[in-house]
Amino acid sequence: MMLKSIKKLTISIAVFTSMTTTFMTSTFASNTTSIKPTTNTTNAVVNNNITLAGKTSNTIKVNAVFPVSGATGNKLEIINLSTKKAYNFDGIKQNNVLNGAYTAKALTPDTSYLIRLSYMSKNKLEFKEITVKTDKAQVVVQPTYKKITPKEAYDMMQKNKNYTLLDVRTKAEYDQKKIAGAISMPYTDVAKRAANELKDKNALIFVYCGNGSRSSIGAKQLVSLGYTNVYDFGGIIYWPYGTVNK
Repeated sequence: MMLKSIKKLTISIAVFTSMTTTFMTSTFASNTTSIKPTTNTTNAVVNNNITLAGKTSNTIKVNAVFPVSGATGNKLEIINLSTKKAYNFDGIKQNNVLNGAYTAKALTPDTSYLIRLSYMSKNKLEFKEITVKTDKAQVVVQPTYKKITPKEAYDMMQKNKNYTLLDVRTKAEYDQKKIAGAISMPYTDVAKRAANELKDKNALIFVYCGNGSRSSIGAKQLVSLGYTNVYDFGGIIYWPYGTVNK
């Protein structure tokens, strides 16, 4: 009789101990947030939650998809991997981020950025990440003409016979006196005549006028039309290498 009682007591204690352990384990799991290591980083431009929608030298645009749009804890971040500086996506003011397209601006060209989407899943903080490199900055070279002296122009003409010489004075002035080989194209006509008469925009072009003021206007117009090799040597009054009347 006593042996049976001892066995019953032992079984009861074992059952109670098992129930207590289960309850404590369940309670601990439901109240503990586990931070998952960020091992999902990839150089790909798309994963299950983030899609690269576009980029330039200073902007990155992504589409973000959360398991639950607008849920508490939804967060979208962008971090400069070189400086560790965090930037904001336009339109995000809090952590409860909605699904949608987001753009980060004023970024550094030719730089890698980590884009991290985080959300809560079963009391665990989950991460999805991609890395995106901004484009290199485009160096825009503003076209310009070169201002040179008559002697420099003359020397260049002697070395390179394949050139165009433009007289941008009036036709009347041109008819009276000009530099041999010059073509009459008054500066007031450059915009409407150049495309038809000067086909090669990379050709060597020399420009002159009477005293140097109109030649600069003509040269600037040629450059604005896309001509890339324009030289202005000023006025014919400074040209010591001979002129013709016919």
